[in-house]
Amino acid sequence: MYRPVVMLLTVVAVGVVRAGVPKDAKDWASLRSTNPTVLANRVLDDIVEAALEKIAEAGWDDSKNVQNGVATFPLTVDSNGKVNETFSITKASIEGIGSLDRSKSGSLDASAEVVSGTLKLEDVTLSADYVITFPGAGQASPETRSGQVTVLAEKIFVDIAVNVDEVNSVLVPQNINSYDVRTAYVVIQSVTNMSSSLSNIHKAGIRKALRQVLENTTNTNVKVKINQGIQALRAAASSGK
Repeated sequence: MYRPVVMLLTVVAVGVVRAGVPKDAKDWASLRSTNPTVLANRVLDDIVEAALEKIAEAGWDDSKNVQNGVATFPLTVDSNGKVNETFSITKASIEGIGSLDRSKSGSLDASAEVVSGTLKLEDVTLSADYVITFPGAGQASPETRSGQVTVLAEKIFVDIAVNVDEVNSVLVPQNINSYDVRTAYVVIQSVTNMSSSLSNIHKAGIRKALRQVLENTTNTNVKVKINQGIQALRAAASSGK
């Protein structure tokens, strides 16, 4: 009973810290000259794995609470009516951050100093209580509506470039060089109390506002966890683990 436990712990330690990296200098040099894409993918996959560990440590692999927010956006109701509608959310949470993965093959620049690629989050949902305040414009009367809403982003992409360096004959990520977030499309899965002549206008505003919340979260909180993962890989490589 004792021997299998020791073996399991050894496999986990190696898989987490050194997963997918070249075994020696010959392997690293060979991939750099013959197949740098494989080398770039190894780096990106290691970053994803390390970031997912940090996401799990924070409890975000299940869900993440989002700060309350208020958004104001201009609307054109008719040819004579233009107005700013206010949309606010409370009790908001996001699910799907734990889906972080590599989206496609990465690339390594000619000097072997930067790995570039695209990461993704899939089937990310945001649920919240909402309040919409419409002050009225043209022939449309003022109204305030509140309810619950859930939106879905099938994919959120992160175009990322990471500075890398050779440490102990292994290509190791050092820090984030660039980081750009883009969302394919956001759909409303469900919304309550939206039986209004202005429902299409309200829904357009909801999609726009909550898409921004999803992108902001990816551009801040998710980026922090990716960076923490990179720093963990860097520290492990420096210590020779």
